Amino acid sequence: MKTQIVLLFFFLSSFTHLPPAEYEVAWAEGEFLYQATGQTKWQKVESAAKKIQLSLTDKVKLSKGAQVIITAKDGSGYLLNTVGEWRLQQLLNKPNGALSPSIAKQYLGAMMKHINHTEKSIDEYAEGYMRKKGLVNRGPGLTAPLMVSPQYESVLETNSVTFSWKSKGKTPAYSFALYDDWNETESPIWEKEVADTTLLINLDKELLESDRTYYWSVAPKNTPMGVRYAFKRIKNEDLKLFEQKLKDLQTDLKYSKGMNAFVKAALYEENQFYPEANREFQNALRLEPSNRLFRQSYALFLARNGQVDDAKKYL
Repeated sequence: MKTQIVLLFFFLSSFTHLPPAEYEVAWAEGEFLYQATGQTKWQKVESAAKKIQLSLTDKVKLSKGAQVIITAKDGSGYLLNTVGEWRLQQLLNKPNGALSPSIAKQYLGAMMKHINHTEKSIDEYAEGYMRKKGLVNRGPGLTAPLMVSPQYESVLETNSVTFSWKSKGKTPAYSFALYDDWNETESPIWEKEVADTTLLINLDKELLESDRTYYWSVAPKNTPMGVRYAFKRIKNEDLKLFEQKLKDLQTDLKYSKGMNAFVKAALYEENQFYPEANREFQNALRLEPSNRLFRQSYALFLARNGQVDDAKKYL
């Protein structure tokens, strides 16, 4: 009986000493293999693989051009792109390697949350995201024309803002309105007839206060207004805090120019600076136009803001 207890102890100990899976493969492009601790066989990770778990003592092997992003339990993201065979812990602790950017990993991880969505199509993804915002129906009669910028719940850091929208077919004139209340019965605080699909407004001139939520809406002239898109001017002190975040991120970024722009896009989006996020996505694609990660992420960004037709061009 004593011998059996000892054997059982060692049997259980063999499991308790296995390293826990601390990381998950969120994105893999190019040839990337991994070898679990205690195993001798290399496993190939396909580009669309999900739910591949890794621990610090596992081995990884990256070929030239491989780009792998793993996420930790706290949501942080790490870029692996160093050619060779490594213990994961070696690679993460490598000088100027994946672990060194402390702020960048936060926003890289945030972008991966969007990449690994569960919806089957971009249309389903966009509808699900709009539903979370309370904007489900974006069809004719409610949001025709499509309101493009500033996007829903944008935070604006400049005084001069260009409002823009899209319309299928020819519309001779639009009615544009600003509101200080979501209630559909409230009258606009400012309105204008517009012949184009863009309108530049100086918010200071229109006396819109900082750190207060306003709404904008546009519709063909003499038709009911559709949904109201929220936006807010940022307070000067909050803008200074954000600018410090951006400065700290710039110091931390040690990736390629394209990947740096990609991570900056995440920073802007997470802080609701949507026009700036759009700009950085486009910068990343300009630098690396064939990068599938950038293309897919930008498509999802557009879909999150209702621009599904434009999103499909990048898939």
